[in-house]
Order: sequence, then C-alpha cells, then structure tokens
Amino acid sequence: MDGLDDETRAKTIWLYLACMAMHRLHEAGELKLTETGVRQHRQRLEQMVADQELARHFLGRRIRASERLPLRQLPCGRTLLNHLRTLRNSGFDPMTLAPRKTGSGWISGYFSHDVEALLQDCVLTYANVNRPTMEEVIEQTRLRFKEENTNRAAANLKPLHTPSPATIRRRINALDPFETDCARFGLDATRKKYAMWSGGLDVQFPMERIEVDEWQVDLITYFTIVGLYQIMTDEQRRALPKGRRWIYAAIDCASRCILGLLIVENPSAEAAVQLLNMIVTDKSDLARALGAQSPWNQHGGISSVACDTGTAFFADAFVAAVNGLGGIMQFAPVKIPELRGRIERPFGTLTTGLMPRLSGRTFSNPLERGDYDSEGNAALDDDDLARILTYFIVDYYHNKPHGGLGGQTPANRWKELVRDRGISAPPDRHVRRTVLGHEFERILSKRGIRFFGNFYSCPELREKFKRSRNRKFTIRIDPEDIGEISIRIGNEWHSASPVKGNFDGISLADWIAENRVLLQRYASEAELTEDVRDRAIANIRAIDKAARLRAGITPQNAGKTQLAQIERSLFQAQQLPDEPAPATASQREAPFGRFIEPAPSRKRKAYETRGHTSLPQSDSWSLEDE
Repeated sequence: MDGLDDETRAKTIWLYLACMAMHRLHEAGELKLTETGVRQHRQRLEQMVADQELARHFLGRRIRASERLPLRQLPCGRTLLNHLRTLRNSGFDPMTLAPRKTGSGWISGYFSHDVEALLQDCVLTYANVNRPTMEEVIEQTRLRFKEENTNRAAANLKPLHTPSPATIRRRINALDPFETDCARFGLDATRKKYAMWSGGLDVQFPMERIEVDEWQVDLITYFTIVGLYQIMTDEQRRALPKGRRWIYAAIDCASRCILGLLIVENPSAEAAVQLLNMIVTDKSDLARALGAQSPWNQHGGISSVACDTGTAFFADAFVAAVNGLGGIMQFAPVKIPELRGRIERPFGTLTTGLMPRLSGRTFSNPLERGDYDSEGNAALDDDDLARILTYFIVDYYHNKPHGGLGGQTPANRWKELVRDRGISAPPDRHVRRTVLGHEFERILSKRGIRFFGNFYSCPELREKFKRSRNRKFTIRIDPEDIGEISIRIGNEWHSASPVKGNFDGISLADWIAENRVLLQRYASEAELTEDVRDRAIANIRAIDKAARLRAGITPQNAGKTQLAQIERSLFQAQQLPDEPAPATASQREAPFGRFIEPAPSRKRKAYETRGHTSLPQSDSWSLEDE
C-alpha cells in the first residue's frame, strides 16, 4: 500500500475494515450474506467500522470536544457483498479493494468493446503534430460517434453510447505524457522538457574540461567603429552597415570562469582556433585595455575541450589545434545542449541579464519584440560591444555568487582550485606559434626567410641550405609577437630569430602601422637604413597598445588572408640594408695586395646611368659583377 496516495490508502483500509466486520458477524452466525441481511445489520456495521476508525486515528489519546471525526458512509449492500467476495477470493489481501487504475487516471466504469475501440481511436488523435486542443478532440469524437451510429442504424444495429466530454478529457490525460508530447512537439523538444538533472559532471581541477560554443548576439550593432555617430545625419546613420555579430566563448567547467571571448562576423574554424589562443594566454592586459577593473588571468594548459559538431569545431584545423596543445576533443551529440550546460548558462545570463540593458535588442521572438524597432534603436559598434562584454564578464560575472558553486564566485573558485590542486602549465610561445599561428609559404635565400620585411634564420635552416636544394619552406607566425617565427624543417618545427634587430614583444599590427609611416616618409628611397629601422622599433615599444589589444577580440582583427595582402602591398618592394661595408685598404693593413670589396648597389647604378660601358678600375668592383 505504500505506493498509494494518502486518500486512496485511507479509503482502501476503511473498506477492508467494513468487509472484515461483515465477515466476523457472518462467522458468528449473526449476519447472512444477502442484501437483506446487510440491510438489517447496517447500523451495527457502521458503528463497528466507526469505532475501529476512531481507534486508529486517535490511538493513545482522548478525543477532545469539537474534534473532527473520520466518518464515511457505507456503500449499498450489493457493493459490500461484492467487495467481501473479492477479498475472500484473494485470501483477504487488502490491495484487491484498492480502486482499479489505468495509466494516470482512475476508471470507474467500462464501455462495450465497440465503444472502447472507437473512443480510443478518437482520443489518440490528440497526439498529433497539428496539436489539436482537447475541445477539438471532443468535438471530433462526437461527430465520429454520430457518423458511426448513422451507419449502424442503416444496418439495423444498436447505436453506440457516446462518451461524455469529461470522459474524453480523462482519457486524454491518461495518455503517456512523453509519447504524447513527442507526437505533438517533436522528440528534441520533448526530451528537453522531460530531461532530469543528473548532478552534472564531476570536474575537480581547473582547465580539466573546457566547453566552447558559438552564439549569435541578440543585439543589432554597427559593423564598424562609430566615432562620429552623434554628429552624423540620419541619412548617414542609416547608411552604416549593421546587423548581429557572433560570439565564440569558452568556459572552465570547474570554476565557471570564462577563459576566452571573441566577436566575429561569421562562424569559422579560424575564429575557433583564435579562441584557443585566448584560452592558453593571460588576458589581463586586454581587460585593462578595455577598461575592466578585475584581472582576467584565468588560463593554463588544455586537458579536454567539449563542443558540439558545428562546422567550425569539427574542422580539421580546430581538431588539430586542440591536439597540438595537448588536449583531447569531446563531441557531444547534436541537439542535446544540456551535455554542455556549463557554456549554455553564460549565454542565457547574457540574454536575460545584459541584453535588456542595451539599445538595439532583437528579442527571442517577434511576439516578445512587439513594436520595438531593433535596427532603428541600434547605437553600439564593435568596440562598444567588446567593452560591454568584457565589463560584464570580468567585473560582473566572475565576481557574482554562482548557484552552481554553492554561492562562491567564479573568480574565488579559480583561486582556490589553483592554490589547492594546481594547474597544468600553459604552452610556451613556440608551441602556441606552431599550433595556433598563421601559416605561410616562403622561399629561402642566402639571408634567410623573409617575412614582412624582416629576415629570419636559425642554425638548422642554415644547415638545410647547405645540404638540400629545396628552398621552399612552411612558416608559422604569431601576430602578437614577431620576435620569432617557426619554420618546419622536415617533420619538426624550429624557432628562427630575426637576422637584425630585436622584435621580442612587438606585434605584427604595430610593425605594419609603423612601416606605413616609414613608407610615406621615405617613399623616394628603396632601402631603409638600420638606424631608421631601430627608431621604428623604439617607437613601437613606446606607443600605447590599448587600441591594438581591444582589436584582438573584435572582427577587425586581421586574418591570414588579410596579412598576406598587406605584405604584398606594403613590404614587397621594400629593401633592407646590406651588412655594413668593411674598412678600406687605407684604413687597415692587407696581407696580400689590396682588398676586393662589394660596392653599394646605388653607387653602381648611378655610375652606369652616366653612360659608362665598363667598370672603373677601383675598389668599387664586386664579385657579383662577373
């Protein structure tokens, strides 16, 4: 009886007591098991059952005045006799007196086979993809029975009893809810509705499991940096391109800290790989550049990355990048977002906690949006969106008590986990460059590999130059640091440093910007002297890098294709100075005769342009002239 509800259990026990009272009177020879005999002893049976009920409910205490007493009216004699017969046939098992149950509804009556078959057929029309209402099913059932009775009348058959609307509703409610919703709303929606929380993943270490996903922002923004928006005319504002950006985000499952956030125009594997770079690097400089007060130092070595089977995450480049960083991929089945619930939660927080505060919100559906003009109210650009998202994540989300952490903030949980359990070291810059860097093909010359106006070399490359005729090599570069590049020699990657100059910590964006200025200033000269280049490096180290850091998470960040175009247009014709000319013979002693030294190319060209057909007999002759 433990499986019965309180009311059903109480009614079953009361009916059992009534039957047993009747049985005892019959065994004593005082009552005959007939309707007349039950009718003659009804008052005595009621008193016996009432005394037992009072003893059960008020066991061990005195009944006080005006206290409610549990009294029930006995059924008729025939019903009592039927119950007693059922009880005796079962060996006096009280459960046989419990009301019969089918599905989730109690059935008190039965129909004929024909009525039951037609009724069941009508009720099942409720489980339909067209989602009819109960009232529509009731009306259709009435029409079906009316049509069936018309046909039976023509065949001289007895008409069927038409079930009442209340009976049809009970039968609909008795249908299996999961199967019914599957037919009405689809399997995926039903699974989400009936899925039960199983406690989640048991993640104990920071960076043990990282979940990544993409999300289209519920916001209309301008696809540019709008610096003069306030003084623009309405026509100029309408002409600006605008729409919804995409966001790539990564979360640490153990601490709930956001490890990376990237704003892109459209989903792509290149953007997903760029997100990995944010996961394994300290982003505190970026947070400060965007105005955040809290540090964004959550990073480390990757253990596992969980994502869906989207095209960006399923791409070879992303899978290879995760593997190259020492992690493994975990692809969750499609359309089951709860298997990646840790990353889905922040997106929901952005939708409900941040988007309502911003102009240009798109809302989740047209009914919710109403008459709100999302495009007309758009006022934010890419830079504003990057600032707002960084503020919200670094200063608000990381420092807000999290229900999944027992009220602890994600930032404090990260500190606690790192202190108590440690964290795997992030990959060094050589590994990051070889795994996440942009890849190019370059031709090796005597001076090394040329990239964006600089020559790079290493001992392995120089040895390869002597031992092999192959001059084509694959390189990878990190746009945030051109102090070194990685060159693939055979099946291994080697770091190569600049032949001249120290470029450690200098970003490619800063180097490009400074060279644009140099190109305008020294447009008449083919070569840039070493002093000019040294001053350019010094200027780069002195400039404020806040704007460049902000651009690191906005769609304006240059990709591989854009970098190749910039190199062709800006650095193709730019020449670097040769090694400084050695001292002349008059300045130092020569062991045999005089020195033969190369002449600067500009001097030779100037000599030839004056009409001379032979080289002068002087120390301006070089070996290359032959």
